[in-house]
Amino acid sequence: MIPIDHYIIALSIIVTAALYLWILSAYRGFTHALDLLGTALVIAFIVLLISSAVLFGYGVIGLSNQLSVYAFFAILLGVIVKAAAQIKSK
Repeated sequence: MIPIDHYIIALSIIVTAALYLWILSAYRGFTHALDLLGTALVIAFIVLLISSAVLFGYGVIGLSNQLSVYAFFAILLGVIVKAAAQIKSK
């Protein structure tokens, strides 16, 4: 069973991303906002994966595995959002 903390973190990420998209779409357009959000998610993937590797090196395997899962979802969402931005721009 997944602890409630994970749901709270996921919900806060979703709300933050929605607010980010809403603010950017008001100024630059929705396609540009999607592209920037996809880039932010890809950068988050890189940071999470590097952090996971460092923690694994120090022997904190449980947290390392959790960060790897979050990194996977970040790259998955990043690629989907980037693809949606490319499709919408054409």
